[in-house]
Amino acid sequence: MIKYETTQGRECEKVGHLKIGFDIRSLALADPQTGYRDPVTGVRRIEVKGRKKGQPIRLTTNEWYKASQLGGSYWLYVVWDPLENPDAEPIRIQNPAQKLDHVKREVVTARFFEIPAEAITQIHKKEAK
Repeated sequence: MIKYETTQGRECEKVGHLKIGFDIRSLALADPQTGYRDPVTGVRRIEVKGRKKGQPIRLTTNEWYKASQLGGSYWLYVVWDPLENPDAEPIRIQNPAQKLDHVKREVVTARFFEIPAEAITQIHKKEAK
């Protein structure tokens, strides 16, 4: 998406490694005379998702909360079938927390290892000898 954003005349920085809720910070060029850059339209915080066409897009809790917090400066860029279409133009949604809140579904999953009680008892009996 860096390439896409720069072709739109924007300056970009990858920030996904910082775990701040989005992948790219994209800045519109500042006004050459004043240096002013509008804080909403001039800055995009972009979360990029690539999925097989028709599959749901999943945002982490952190990404969703950041989208809610940042409002209009947060963008969701979706690319369907990115492996087959590496240069595809993204579907861009500004303020996804507002526009998609009515269709989101929270998915809560837990991952754990379950050990049967009888296995604990058997190990205990073996080691007690």
